[in-house]
Amino acid sequence: MDNTKTLHLNLSMSPRAIDELKQYSNVKYNSKYELPLIMFPDNKTFEITAAVIDGKTVCLGFIFDGKNIVLSGGLEHNNFFCTSVTDKTITDGRKLNLVFLQEKSEDFTYINEEIKQRFAMWYDYIESMQKKAEQNSYKFTCDSAEVKNEKIIIITSNLKPSAVIRNLSVGFLDEKNQPSWGFGKVERYESQVLFIQPFGSELSKIMSRLTAGTHLIIYDGAVDITCKRMKSGLDKLCKGEAVNRRLPEFLFDPKKANREIGENVILTVENLLTKTMNPEQISAVEGALNAEDLYLIQGPPGTGKTTVIAEICYQNAVRGLKTLIVSQSNLAVDNAISRVMNHADIRVLRKGDALRVEEEGLPFVEDNVVRTWISQISEATKKMDKNLTGRLTFLKESKERFPELLELAENIKELEKNKNFHESQLYFFQNVLEDAKKQRADFFELITDAYENDDLEKANKARDCYPPDFKLPNSIYNDLEDKYMDIKADLDMIREYEADMKFYNEYTEKFVSQFRYITETVSSRIIERTAYEGVFYYADREMVQSLYEEGERILDSEPYGIKRLIFGHKWNQVAAIYYRRAENLIMSIQLKTIRICDKIYNLKTDREFTDNVESFHFCLDALGEDYDAQYYSFKGKYEKIYNDCMNAVRDYKYSVEYFKEHIKDDFYSAALKNFDFEKINLDELEYNVNRYYSIRYNRYKKWKKLLDEWRNRISDESSNNYSELKKLYIENANVIGITCIQSGTKDFNENYPSFDVVIIDEASKSTPPDIILPMLKGRKIILVGDHKQLPPFIDQNAYDEIEEDDDQLKKLIKVSLFEELYEKSGTDMRTMLFRQYRMHKDIAALINQFYVNTDAGRLESPASEFKRHCCQGRGINADNHVIWYDVPNIEKYYEKKNNKSYSNEFEAECIKKILCLLEKNLTDNNSHKSIGIITFYDAQVKLIEEKLINNGYYKRFGHITLRIGSVDRFQGMEEDIILISFARNNNEHAIGFARDSRRINVALSRAKELLIIVGSSDNFIKSGNNETSKMFETVYNIIKKLDGLKNAEDLPELYVNSDSNDNNFETSAYESSIYQNYNDETEYGNNENNINILDYFILKAALEFKNEYLSVKNISNVLGIAPVFIKNRVQYLKKENLIEYRNQLIQIKPHGEEALNCTVEIYKQ
Repeated sequence: MDNTKTLHLNLSMSPRAIDELKQYSNVKYNSKYELPLIMFPDNKTFEITAAVIDGKTVCLGFIFDGKNIVLSGGLEHNNFFCTSVTDKTITDGRKLNLVFLQEKSEDFTYINEEIKQRFAMWYDYIESMQKKAEQNSYKFTCDSAEVKNEKIIIITSNLKPSAVIRNLSVGFLDEKNQPSWGFGKVERYESQVLFIQPFGSELSKIMSRLTAGTHLIIYDGAVDITCKRMKSGLDKLCKGEAVNRRLPEFLFDPKKANREIGENVILTVENLLTKTMNPEQISAVEGALNAEDLYLIQGPPGTGKTTVIAEICYQNAVRGLKTLIVSQSNLAVDNAISRVMNHADIRVLRKGDALRVEEEGLPFVEDNVVRTWISQISEATKKMDKNLTGRLTFLKESKERFPELLELAENIKELEKNKNFHESQLYFFQNVLEDAKKQRADFFELITDAYENDDLEKANKARDCYPPDFKLPNSIYNDLEDKYMDIKADLDMIREYEADMKFYNEYTEKFVSQFRYITETVSSRIIERTAYEGVFYYADREMVQSLYEEGERILDSEPYGIKRLIFGHKWNQVAAIYYRRAENLIMSIQLKTIRICDKIYNLKTDREFTDNVESFHFCLDALGEDYDAQYYSFKGKYEKIYNDCMNAVRDYKYSVEYFKEHIKDDFYSAALKNFDFEKINLDELEYNVNRYYSIRYNRYKKWKKLLDEWRNRISDESSNNYSELKKLYIENANVIGITCIQSGTKDFNENYPSFDVVIIDEASKSTPPDIILPMLKGRKIILVGDHKQLPPFIDQNAYDEIEEDDDQLKKLIKVSLFEELYEKSGTDMRTMLFRQYRMHKDIAALINQFYVNTDAGRLESPASEFKRHCCQGRGINADNHVIWYDVPNIEKYYEKKNNKSYSNEFEAECIKKILCLLEKNLTDNNSHKSIGIITFYDAQVKLIEEKLINNGYYKRFGHITLRIGSVDRFQGMEEDIILISFARNNNEHAIGFARDSRRINVALSRAKELLIIVGSSDNFIKSGNNETSKMFETVYNIIKKLDGLKNAEDLPELYVNSDSNDNNFETSAYESSIYQNYNDETEYGNNENNINILDYFILKAALEFKNEYLSVKNISNVLGIAPVFIKNRVQYLKKENLIEYRNQLIQIKPHGEEALNCTVEIYKQ
């Protein structure tokens, strides 16, 4: 061994290889994905035999427990990818030592033991289903084959089926005797001739392999592919390949979800697509938007969960997010996407098997939705073409009006000159008047002062208050000076006397102040005994002032403290003597002032003086009158000029506004956007109009030319243009619908590896392996369902074969993941809708019992009064909304067993009679209704179809549209009227499927206006299970209270004969022909430059508008295509260096022009 070369390889294995490895291993493991890790641990050295087959397949031979195991696959560098495991022996190989390095995901440790154990159970369950399917497979050999009427006919001599093989798949066998390629389904087998309906359109490829001796197999292809995809989903989750890395953590424990803070979206009515949503619906949408990982919505029947899904899709779309809508059934997917309204931001696409798409989903399959989209584009471009034509016409008509506008502009210029002249005049007068107004106050203040004081100086100073434009009245001033000279001598004398009076009065007050102090300081006895004999014969200014100053000195020398005791008496005597002296002087002053007053009086009353003063005052009055006369004269001129100016301004403004009114249209308002209307320049006006006209006209002509070519291109469905547009739509679709299992196809995984949001509708019907496939793709998961309705379908035989000791854990298989998560979650991550709008309140009353122990505790019916069934007449009243035609529990009405199913002949006849009754009443009431017929058993479905459809009886119904199916098919659907056939009626009171309240809930809640039950109340109420009996008894009592009980034996025989057409029956068996030409794998057109039709027009627009304004919105508007399509292609062209895209503007580059030239030649071909 030491001399043998050692290889070190990284090991990874396909899911199929792991399944095959399991067959050769006795190693215990919790889940199969661990098997390679256990059998080939890291750094363990194995002795192997290696060989290369056909120059590319590497085979590595091992020996485990004495058994040969060969791993086959591809080797690239040091990476070995195993695709197959067999027990063959390598005879001609090389001995080597091998050390495997296992490929592990960083999220491998997320899978805890409990989850591993649950996955192991699901692996066992899936494998049990596969084994069961294999037991019903048949291998045979092709003797010869041919194509006839697009069917493959195979002659075989060794096919011996032991059961019905119709609708099973036919495929080729590989070297391991396993189906390798299913190419069709069995239509029938007669006398060693097998008739096959091929899948797709690859007949030539199929026939090239269908040669004599080819080994084939008939098998359940649906089960086979379903099991493989479910295993693949579990494998990917275990390997940590989920887009949301936390998915393994919260898959069974919702409390581990939403650990990070999400958005805080609060919706208002303005933000909603559906403005009439109720508070719970809005809360559900907000919760879904704000959740980081997971949100749960329980939607009982008719509560608008599909409306909520549509709103979530819309809210995601406007936020630029991509949404995947999935469900366990095609019908549920189609119902969901059909309600996603046709909004510009929502681009819906239905993926999956077109043969299984229901009528509701038809408009959204690839070809249909693309044709609708192209039709919308065509309609938009038609409107744009009309718009551009209108714009060009408008441009021409607008330009023809220019001479008229030019004449208006010239008139404005003349009015502007007149306005400017008056404004300059007004400015001059206004300044003079404002100056005169200010100086007038100063003038009259000076004149008043001169008047009161007979002051010529003040009057002369008033000369300075005359504005420059006022005339100075010199004659009045000369008279004023003459009159002043006549009174000047007397005035000077009077002013002199008045000055003396003022002096003596002031000193009298000062002496009085000294007297007051002396009388307060010196005792009155001393003053009274003191006398002064001196006399003042004449008091003059000098004497008065001298004595006062002497008194001040005496008062200032007053002694204080000790000195007061020594010198106080002597000071008092001196002060008293001064008091007497000053007293005598005051008497002299009083006599003198009397004489002065007499002199002043005599002067002022002199006749000549008074006449001269009056003449002086008269002159001052004349000055004031002259000033005011000039002021008011000037003011009058100003007011006239002001009025003239205002008229000129008004005329000018009116003409400007009139001009603006004539240019309010789009053309002139844009052409003269920055034009200065206050200073109209005629040359500039003409230049702006001509320039704008030229730019817009040329731009519109360019767009129209591009638009004409675009319309021609998109109308040609036979060219590559259609394929390229189809590819564009598919690439930009932001709401994708598909079933859970189909989301695991190879093509879907490659084209749609991830989504921002995955919405799983009818989640309560799905098992974990079902919904793990789409959950792997979502950054956020929204589960919508109702665990009070149909549960997941579990194959009982496969379930019984699961090896699990823990019964509680095993029972979880029958519990939907939605129910488990909903019951474990907090109220912050779930919402229950409880206002139902589908059913009349009487119908809703029947199912209220199923929602007692829920978040809301009941269902409300706010709009039931509008649910009128229009079937009143024979046997039915207008207020009957629930009716039970009771079938007696007697032998002649008993059920019949068909294999594992049941049918009831009497109930089928009753259904037929009821339909005739309804047809008669609807005919009489001139109304049309959709009717669904529901039963719990396929045998009863077939029996009713035999009585109504296969024999053409349904053609008699002209006022009814029929849909027939089992309860499972009807979940998520609604009809105006529902007829239920219970089918079971026996002496043991066995009711089968009807034991499940969830199944009954679905059956009772499909009708909007009228629910009719046909069945034996005695059989169902007396069933062995107490809870089940109580459920049917509640239904029975409510209908009885509403006067809806009737005897089925009393149903009348009515003959219906109608000339209606054949379009009143809906069932997938009759609709399949619609899809025969559908191809989900269209080959998209391409060219060597990888430039598609939209790129071509973007580049062409960029070239046409080179160095001009060009935006995504421009192109979007003209081509009639949503901006997101344009923007994505613009980003691509920018990446390819063909255009420059900056600040939202597009400019073509030289490489873009070259690519465009090459593309032009291609599109000409």
